[in-house]
Amino acid sequence: MFPASFSISTYLYAIAAGNYGFYERKTEGLPNMRIYARQSLMSDVNKELMFDVTESGIFFYEDFFQTKYPFRKYDQIFVPEHAAGAMENVGLVTYNESYLFRGENPTLAKKL
Repeated sequence: MFPASFSISTYLYAIAAGNYGFYERKTEGLPNMRIYARQSLMSDVNKELMFDVTESGIFFYEDFFQTKYPFRKYDQIFVPEHAAGAMENVGLVTYNESYLFRGENPTLAKKL
């Protein structure tokens, strides 16, 4: 049985299933975070950058709105054949896996 959650609109949740691997970060005062991708693409996930940017964003918006992030988790997943580039859902942000930076890209590295 799953624990009770906030009531949300039916279009604000997502369910993903498949042979995914994940990286996880637990930081005091923040929701548990995971980044999922197909097993074959895990080495292309820039996990430290993604976790750092996500944490910074949560801290910024908590301070700006004077409200804590209301959910127990914040997951992100790269999926194949995602019609939209990305979709923000409660507790799970989905990205088209074409957004993963594969191989070395020195121009991109300088921008980051």
